[in-house]
Amino acid sequence: MKLALALWLSTSVLAVQTEGPLNEKVLSARALMLLRSEQLSDKAWGVYLCGGLLVPDCSASLVTALDKARTLVAAPQGGEEFFYVQALLDNLIRLGAVVPTELIMQFDPRWRDEVVILLARDFKAEAQLLKLERQELTIAQWIAVNNLLLRIRSEALFVRMLEGTRIEHFFEVFDAEPNLSHGSGIGDGLGGMQLPIRKVPAGFPPVGIYELHTSAAAGTTVVASGPCGTYGIVTYLRTEITEAGTEVAPRKDIPAVKPVECRNAYLAAFENRPEAAVEIFRPVTRIRWTTAADFSRETSAAMDANARALQAFVRHARITKLALPATLTIDPIVSDYRAIKRVRLPAIPPRKVTLN
Repeated sequence: MKLALALWLSTSVLAVQTEGPLNEKVLSARALMLLRSEQLSDKAWGVYLCGGLLVPDCSASLVTALDKARTLVAAPQGGEEFFYVQALLDNLIRLGAVVPTELIMQFDPRWRDEVVILLARDFKAEAQLLKLERQELTIAQWIAVNNLLLRIRSEALFVRMLEGTRIEHFFEVFDAEPNLSHGSGIGDGLGGMQLPIRKVPAGFPPVGIYELHTSAAAGTTVVASGPCGTYGIVTYLRTEITEAGTEVAPRKDIPAVKPVECRNAYLAAFENRPEAAVEIFRPVTRIRWTTAADFSRETSAAMDANARALQAFVRHARITKLALPATLTIDPIVSDYRAIKRVRLPAIPPRKVTLN
């Protein structure tokens, strides 16, 4: 059966390449005929023909087939049922199909990378994306979900980032004029991912497995871009398994360490004020040491200005549908670069900032 289908598929590919659009109806009919088969391997070949040849009439049929495949979400990994679902998701992605969001979510978390890729095509998927954002995600999944929420200016994204961020005011104290050459960087705290250990069943066509990345390497496709520095662009890589029995190593879905710098970047991007990520949420005040009284006066004034800027920033966001946190806290972080430290630096208390 596999050999016959492979020969038939090769013939179909050659026909569409040589005869052009006139064969689209024929190819669509053949693909749909295979989709109506009782054999999962036949169905999978029909799905593969749809996606591999970009048969335009197939999208609705594949969506219908995916709807019927809801019952297979718990199928054993590596079996025919699992790979039939994988084939459906793979070729819906290849066709550029838009799938109803509630249907896509039926296949989370087992096919989460594929779910995120398909959700990216729907600008009305806010509820589903917000649901995903609450789950334990890899860094690529978390960045992708939030990039998509930012794309639609989700108020819930703004509130969640505000609730989860850490506002820190850095004070650097010097004996003389400070040297401004030093800076700080963002650490990723991220883990890598691998693809899943499974064997493609005999009689099945090639199938693509997807992996989200936070880099734009060769051969990847952009899912969503965002403001989170090095990790701003999320892409996916499709790896096609072409031979039955091919083993693929298990995916290690390491939960993301969500950098506070990313949260601040989303808040700033929501307001189209990238400078706010530093100026409001992580400002640096450099102080030339004179006396303890002057130090307390300067730091208090800086914290006051930071609080006012934070209130104005949140007010300008005009969040109307959701409740904002009642207060936020600005935590002072002091670095003492004085050569002579006979006088201890006065303590700087955290600042509570009321938002309503």
